Amino acid sequence: MKVIELQLELQKRLLRACHQHLEFLKSDLSGKTLSSYTFLCSDGFRNIGIASCTTEKIEELKSKNNTPAYFRELDISEWDYFNTYYETFSSVDEFIDELYLVFYDGYLEDVNLDGFSTDELWEFISNFFELTFLEVFEQLEKLNFFNTFVFNNDVFKGIQLSDPDIHMKAAIERISVVLNNHSWHMKLLANRE
Repeated sequence: MKVIELQLELQKRLLRACHQHLEFLKSDLSGKTLSSYTFLCSDGFRNIGIASCTTEKIEELKSKNNTPAYFRELDISEWDYFNTYYETFSSVDEFIDELYLVFYDGYLEDVNLDGFSTDELWEFISNFFELTFLEVFEQLEKLNFFNTFVFNNDVFKGIQLSDPDIHMKAAIERISVVLNNHSWHMKLLANRE
Protein backbone atom coordinates (compact mmCIF):
# COMPACT_ATOMS: atom_id res chain seq x y z
CA MET A 1 0.00 0.00 0.00
CA LYS A 2 1.12 3.59 -0.67
CA VAL A 3 0.85 6.63 1.59
CA ILE A 4 -1.54 8.42 -0.79
CA GLU A 5 -3.92 5.44 -0.73
CA LEU A 6 -4.04 5.58 3.07
CA GLN A 7 -4.58 9.33 3.05
CA LEU A 8 -7.39 9.08 0.52
CA GLU A 9 -9.16 6.41 2.57
CA LEU A 10 -8.86 8.47 5.74
CA GLN A 11 -10.11 11.57 3.90
CA LYS A 12 -13.12 9.65 2.59
CA ARG A 13 -14.00 8.43 6.08
CA LEU A 14 -13.50 11.86 7.65
CA LEU A 15 -15.68 13.57 5.05
CA ARG A 16 -18.46 11.03 5.52
CA ALA A 17 -18.24 11.38 9.31
CA CYS A 18 -18.33 15.21 9.15
CA HIS A 19 -21.47 15.16 7.01
CA GLN A 20 -23.16 12.64 9.33
CA HIS A 21 -22.08 14.60 12.39
CA LEU A 22 -23.46 17.87 11.03
CA GLU A 23 -26.79 16.25 10.21
CA PHE A 24 -27.13 15.11 13.84
CA LEU A 25 -25.92 18.45 15.16
CA LYS A 26 -28.43 20.46 13.10
CA SER A 27 -31.27 19.11 15.22
CA ASP A 28 -29.61 20.44 18.39
CA LEU A 29 -28.87 23.95 17.16
CA SER A 30 -32.42 25.35 17.23
CA GLY A 31 -31.58 28.37 15.09
CA LYS A 32 -28.13 28.97 16.57
CA THR A 33 -25.07 29.20 14.35
CA LEU A 34 -21.64 27.63 14.75
CA SER A 35 -18.52 29.78 15.10
CA SER A 36 -16.11 26.86 15.35
CA TYR A 37 -15.82 23.40 13.89
CA THR A 38 -12.66 21.49 14.74
CA PHE A 39 -11.41 17.95 14.84
CA LEU A 40 -11.03 16.89 18.44
CA CYS A 41 -8.17 14.41 18.85
CA SER A 42 -6.34 12.69 21.59
CA ASP A 43 -2.54 12.46 21.48
CA GLY A 44 -1.22 10.98 18.29
CA PHE A 45 -4.30 12.04 16.31
CA ARG A 46 -6.36 9.19 17.75
CA ASN A 47 -10.00 9.07 18.81
CA ILE A 48 -11.22 11.76 16.47
CA GLY A 49 -14.46 13.60 17.03
CA ILE A 50 -15.68 17.17 16.69
CA ALA A 51 -15.51 20.10 19.07
CA SER A 52 -17.65 23.05 18.04
CA CYS A 53 -19.18 26.09 19.59
CA THR A 54 -22.11 28.31 18.74
CA THR A 55 -21.77 32.03 18.17
CA GLU A 56 -24.21 32.53 21.02
CA LYS A 57 -22.07 30.53 23.45
CA ILE A 58 -18.91 32.40 22.40
CA GLU A 59 -20.64 35.74 23.04
CA GLU A 60 -21.69 34.46 26.47
CA LEU A 61 -18.11 33.34 27.22
CA LYS A 62 -16.66 36.67 26.05
CA SER A 63 -18.88 38.50 28.53
CA LYS A 64 -17.17 36.82 31.50
CA ASN A 65 -14.57 39.15 33.00
CA ASN A 66 -12.17 36.79 34.78
CA THR A 67 -10.01 35.79 31.78
CA PRO A 68 -9.13 37.31 28.40
CA ALA A 69 -11.83 36.94 25.73
CA TYR A 70 -9.50 35.14 23.31
CA PHE A 71 -8.90 32.43 25.91
CA ARG A 72 -12.57 31.79 26.50
CA GLU A 73 -13.36 31.73 22.78
CA LEU A 74 -10.89 28.88 22.22
CA ASP A 75 -11.31 27.01 25.51
CA ILE A 76 -12.89 23.81 24.21
CA SER A 77 -13.90 22.74 27.72
CA GLU A 78 -16.35 25.68 27.61
CA TRP A 79 -17.72 24.96 24.15
CA ASP A 80 -21.28 23.73 23.89
CA TYR A 81 -20.52 20.78 21.60
CA PHE A 82 -17.58 18.74 22.85
CA ASN A 83 -17.29 15.34 21.16
CA THR A 84 -21.02 15.04 20.62
CA TYR A 85 -22.13 12.30 18.27
CA TYR A 86 -18.65 10.74 18.50
CA GLU A 87 -20.05 7.49 17.12
CA THR A 88 -20.18 9.07 13.66
CA PHE A 89 -16.38 8.83 13.70
CA SER A 90 -16.15 5.14 14.67
CA SER A 91 -15.04 4.03 11.20
CA VAL A 92 -12.39 6.79 11.25
CA ASP A 93 -11.06 5.57 14.60
CA GLU A 94 -11.01 1.96 13.40
CA PHE A 95 -9.02 3.00 10.34
CA ILE A 96 -6.59 5.04 12.45
CA ASP A 97 -5.92 1.92 14.52
CA GLU A 98 -5.09 0.12 11.27
CA LEU A 99 -2.85 3.02 10.23
CA TYR A 100 -0.82 2.77 13.42
CA LEU A 101 -0.31 -0.94 12.83
CA VAL A 102 1.10 -0.06 9.42
CA PHE A 103 3.19 2.83 10.74
CA TYR A 104 4.80 0.79 13.52
CA ASP A 105 4.79 -2.79 12.26
CA GLY A 106 3.79 -2.70 8.62
CA TYR A 107 5.08 -1.91 5.19
CA LEU A 108 4.52 0.91 2.73
CA GLU A 109 5.55 0.63 -0.90
CA ASP A 110 6.75 4.22 -1.12
CA VAL A 111 8.24 4.88 2.34
CA ASN A 112 10.87 2.90 4.24
CA LEU A 113 9.40 3.11 7.73
CA ASP A 114 12.13 0.87 9.17
CA GLY A 115 14.72 3.49 8.24
CA PHE A 116 13.15 6.14 10.51
CA SER A 117 14.36 7.04 13.97
CA THR A 118 11.63 7.50 16.59
CA ASP A 119 11.60 11.27 15.97
CA GLU A 120 11.53 10.85 12.20
CA LEU A 121 8.65 8.38 12.46
CA TRP A 122 6.66 10.81 14.60
CA GLU A 123 7.37 13.59 12.08
CA PHE A 124 6.12 11.32 9.28
CA ILE A 125 2.95 10.42 11.24
CA SER A 126 2.26 14.03 12.20
CA ASN A 127 2.78 15.21 8.63
CA PHE A 128 0.48 12.44 7.36
CA PHE A 129 -2.38 13.54 9.62
CA GLU A 130 -1.82 17.27 9.19
CA LEU A 131 -1.90 17.02 5.39
CA THR A 132 -4.97 14.80 5.57
CA PHE A 133 -6.85 17.19 7.86
CA LEU A 134 -5.96 20.16 5.67
CA GLU A 135 -7.18 18.31 2.60
CA VAL A 136 -10.44 17.38 4.34
CA PHE A 137 -11.10 21.00 5.33
CA GLU A 138 -10.29 22.09 1.77
CA GLN A 139 -12.76 19.56 0.40
CA LEU A 140 -15.40 20.65 2.90
CA GLU A 141 -14.90 24.24 1.70
CA LYS A 142 -15.28 23.16 -1.94
CA LEU A 143 -18.47 21.32 -1.03
CA ASN A 144 -19.81 24.51 0.63
CA PHE A 145 -20.04 22.66 3.93
CA PHE A 146 -19.45 25.91 5.86
CA ASN A 147 -21.72 28.01 3.63
CA THR A 148 -24.98 26.86 5.15
CA PHE A 149 -27.32 28.44 7.67
CA VAL A 150 -25.65 26.35 10.38
CA PHE A 151 -22.38 28.32 10.29
CA ASN A 152 -21.68 32.01 10.74
CA ASN A 153 -19.45 33.71 8.18
CA ASP A 154 -16.26 33.52 10.30
CA VAL A 155 -15.68 29.93 11.44
CA PHE A 156 -12.65 28.83 13.46
CA LYS A 157 -11.36 25.54 12.01
CA GLY A 158 -8.56 23.15 12.83
CA ILE A 159 -7.72 20.52 15.38
CA GLN A 160 -8.05 20.72 19.15
CA LEU A 161 -6.80 18.58 22.01
CA SER A 162 -7.66 18.73 25.69
CA ASP A 163 -4.04 18.68 26.85
CA PRO A 164 -1.63 18.91 23.90
CA ASP A 165 2.07 18.28 24.33
CA ILE A 166 4.65 20.48 22.61
CA HIS A 167 4.50 18.44 19.38
CA MET A 168 0.72 18.55 19.18
CA LYS A 169 0.68 22.29 19.97
CA ALA A 170 2.95 22.82 16.98
CA ALA A 171 0.62 20.73 14.79
CA ILE A 172 -2.40 22.75 15.96
CA GLU A 173 -0.61 25.97 15.04
CA ARG A 174 0.57 24.71 11.64
CA ILE A 175 -2.98 23.70 10.73
CA SER A 176 -4.50 26.92 12.08
CA VAL A 177 -2.25 29.22 10.08
CA VAL A 178 -3.47 27.55 6.88
CA LEU A 179 -7.18 27.30 7.73
CA ASN A 180 -8.01 30.40 9.72
CA ASN A 181 -8.04 34.11 9.11
CA HIS A 182 -5.44 36.27 10.87
CA SER A 183 -7.76 37.18 13.74
CA TRP A 184 -8.60 33.59 14.68
CA HIS A 185 -5.00 32.44 14.27
CA MET A 186 -3.67 35.24 16.48
CA LYS A 187 -6.23 34.32 19.16
CA LEU A 188 -5.01 30.73 18.98
CA LEU A 189 -1.37 31.81 19.33
CA ALA A 190 -2.20 34.10 22.25
CA ASN A 191 -4.09 31.25 23.88
CA ARG A 192 -0.99 29.01 23.66
CA GLU A 193 1.27 31.39 25.61
